[in-house]
This record gives sequence, C-alpha cells and structure tokens, in this order.
Amino acid sequence: MGIFHDLLEGRKYPIDLVIILFWSIITAIILFTLPDGHILRLVFGIPLLIFTPGYSLVSALWPKGSKESSISNQSEKDINSYKIGILERIALSFGISIVIISVIGVLLDIIWVISLSSIMLSLVMFKLLFLSIAWYRRYELLEEERFCVNLIFKYPIVSTKLDRILTIVLAISL
Repeated sequence: MGIFHDLLEGRKYPIDLVIILFWSIITAIILFTLPDGHILRLVFGIPLLIFTPGYSLVSALWPKGSKESSISNQSEKDINSYKIGILERIALSFGISIVIISVIGVLLDIIWVISLSSIMLSLVMFKLLFLSIAWYRRYELLEEERFCVNLIFKYPIVSTKLDRILTIVLAISL
C-alpha cells in the first residue's frame, strides 16, 4: 500500500513511540518559549509528566501486542511471553509515570538542582533511552507479535433497512 498506510497501521513502524517522541520535542519547545502561566504549557506539559515516561517504560517492558489481556493466562515460568492490552498499557503508564517522576525529582534534588531545564533534560533522556529499547525489542519480534496502535479507522457497514434508517435519523439529529 505504501509507507503512509504502513505508518498508520502501526505494525511495521511503531507510530505510538513516534508520537511520544514528537510530543516530548514539541512540549520542550513550548515550555522553553512560552511565558509562565500560558495554557499551552499546561495542555502539553501535564501529559508529558503523567503519561509519557510510564508509556515509554511499559513499551520497553512489554513489546508484544495482544487484543485482550493475557497476563492472567500466562504461566509463571514463561515471564518473557507476557502480553498486555491497550487498556492495561495506558493504566500502567499513568501509575508508573508518577513513580518515575518522583524518583527523578528525588535524584535531581540529591545530585543536581531542580529546575525546568534539569527536569526536561532528565525526562527527555529517560524517554529516549526507553523508547530506543522499546523500538529495538519490537523489531526483534515478528510483525504479527508486535504491539501496534492502528490509526486506520474503518466505518461500520450498515446492513439492514432499520440500521440505515437509524443511521440517517442519528445523522440528522446531530
């Protein structure tokens, strides 16, 4: 189909990792250029703190994809074959991000000084490290086993006359 289709499908190229990387770069630019109290600093900065560090770590730990949760179905002996679904991945990302930010904050306070530039530098270094590991671990897997975020949307097929009428009524009411 082409590189654009492969990018949106997410199996060949990890679009979720690319989005996290670009979000971090855009946020760093916004945080350093806009004045304090600007709304865009909050809009871009809060997800940078409470989601992206955890997502990069979770992606590095679990590169395999799964349509449903399969952690409970795995045996304890086969720990490398754990697969988690998208909901578990998102929930773990929020929780782990809070822990990561706390640890980075304590380490910065002990080793260096806490400032916007030191926090951004440490977060970007952390994310680059774990996004690189996640990218490498996904490419070691077969394309069918990789976790992917599919950005190709498929519209539902309207099959019966009642479905068509309800779809038209819904469209008109909007």
